[in-house]
Amino acid sequence: MFSSAAFKRWTRAEMARRPLVLFRVAFALVWLVYDVIDFTQRQTLGIVDFSKFQMNHTFFTAAQLTVIVCELGLLIGFKARWFAFGACLARGVMAYFFGLNDFLYYSVVAFILSQADCENASSPKALAWPRDVLILQTAWIYFSTAFLKLNPLFTTGGDLYVRQNYIARTVFFYYPEFYLKWISDIGNNAVLAWGAIVGEFTLAALLFIWWFKPKRRKELRRGVILLACCIHLYAAYFLDVFFFGASMLAQVILLTLGD
Repeated sequence: MFSSAAFKRWTRAEMARRPLVLFRVAFALVWLVYDVIDFTQRQTLGIVDFSKFQMNHTFFTAAQLTVIVCELGLLIGFKARWFAFGACLARGVMAYFFGLNDFLYYSVVAFILSQADCENASSPKALAWPRDVLILQTAWIYFSTAFLKLNPLFTTGGDLYVRQNYIARTVFFYYPEFYLKWISDIGNNAVLAWGAIVGEFTLAALLFIWWFKPKRRKELRRGVILLACCIHLYAAYFLDVFFFGASMLAQVILLTLGD
């Protein structure tokens, strides 16, 4: 069990500031690109039907513009913790009405960054506990995502069959011919489904071990990054999951630097 003395040591432990600063910049950049693209598309194409949500277009636009301003502040680094908190609140409002997991994830990360020594500063050191919390949050996301996939719709390949064969018919994606033939069989999609489940459970375990065993961090980091890249690069190309995956990759790669 953790004693109060051990908890105090954990909250006072220090690390290099650089990983937190780099992650702050990467997080802001990924989501700034997302919000600028999303904002531009909505203004020019009007692709969101707000009648389905308890939120009007003007209010959503104001919230998104607030997020964009906060992301610019995060990117620059001046008063970054305040901008992170502002981004947390603004995205939280959007998450409340839209209920998107990506928005909820964003709000949690932005809140943790608001408590982290992630600003540009003369001191090379920063408190380590926010980085630890972000790593544990990342591990929990992979674990819970894998756990929620343990249902017949996903494990039998049905979900992947529908999603991939739908994506294959869009003009934005090109699947190799051999892959098109392979995913036309629902059983092959089941193989991919179980691969995703095992991969995410494994990555969650590796991140938990990385946090719990500081002396093993350097030897674990390469495997953690390789597995995370395999999962998210596959999801980006074959499943059209870009910005969340990019943010998670940045979280895994940059926050495991050092130590």
